[in-house]
Amino acid sequence: MNPEIIQSAGDQLGINVFEENPDIWSKININFAISEIFQWLIHPGGYQRKQDPVVSLLRLFTGTNQQDSFIMVPQNLEGSTSPFWKRGNYGTLTLDYLTFIQFFGANLYEIQPALYYSRSNIATHGQQLSVDTLLTSELINKIEHLFNNLYDILSNNYKNGQKLTAEFHIENHLGFNDESNINEALNQDISDKFNDLIIGNILEFTFNKDHSGEILNNDEFRTFITSIVFYMVMFNTQVFIREGDIDVDVKYGLFASQRELFSSDYIIGLGEGNPYARLSVIGNQIFHEWNSKWNIEDNKVVWNYGDCWPIYLFDDARTLINWFSHHFLNDRNSIKDLSNINP
Repeated sequence: MNPEIIQSAGDQLGINVFEENPDIWSKININFAISEIFQWLIHPGGYQRKQDPVVSLLRLFTGTNQQDSFIMVPQNLEGSTSPFWKRGNYGTLTLDYLTFIQFFGANLYEIQPALYYSRSNIATHGQQLSVDTLLTSELINKIEHLFNNLYDILSNNYKNGQKLTAEFHIENHLGFNDESNINEALNQDISDKFNDLIIGNILEFTFNKDHSGEILNNDEFRTFITSIVFYMVMFNTQVFIREGDIDVDVKYGLFASQRELFSSDYIIGLGEGNPYARLSVIGNQIFHEWNSKWNIEDNKVVWNYGDCWPIYLFDDARTLINWFSHHFLNDRNSIKDLSNINP
């Protein structure tokens, strides 16, 4: 799904946004395809049985697994990019090593390391997926990296009295839009499973700092950051950090996923995403300062593709709620529920 393939598909299928922004749509299509594949590997056969995706992927890479094909998206998929996914040569995927090379190309170097470190910790083939087995020391370090990044960025760039609103999206085949809001994007079974947490799609926080810049409501701030990281890790969401109250000129300080920061060009360039989403002056400063180091520690990639598990599909997924509360908040506070969009 490199930009050349996307641009060619746009020309063949009359998808203008592919022709206009092939680089951006190449990235979103890769992200979307990986998400669909990962979910399918965890719940193959229409969610009828569970299988360890690490083992499945290892068998593909070692050539011990037979080829298998599946249609990545529902045939009733709508929107300007749906013809791309409904075409057999794009939307029907044969799972084998050559397919991964064709679809993900150079991105394979980010997928493969995760498989090998995971296999050393998840050694039993076909074992039941669980939060406990997933929370290895390696994954915990990745979660802490994400927490520290967000804490440092927001605490150092915003002053006393400044209000921040975290909006949560799950990027879909059309990018970011009303349907990508977390409370709209999850299927009904998952929404019911987390109906005490996902009422809407936002969290809010206002800084209370003294004259030296010390955060006086730090417990509340840590709960805010912990909750953001929880929703990112549990649901693989993208978070938009909005500055101030809603007005005519909405500005954001951050567009982020576990793996990367996004510029305004990425959000706007999706075409059918939010055309009003722009990084503020502070947001652009954050992007330029942090973009190259957001997902790097000790000169190594922190979050690989294969680390972004759809944990919400696990039977014991809610165990992660208590783990976050204990690990980051010493059980003094818990994960904040998402409220409805403020007027």
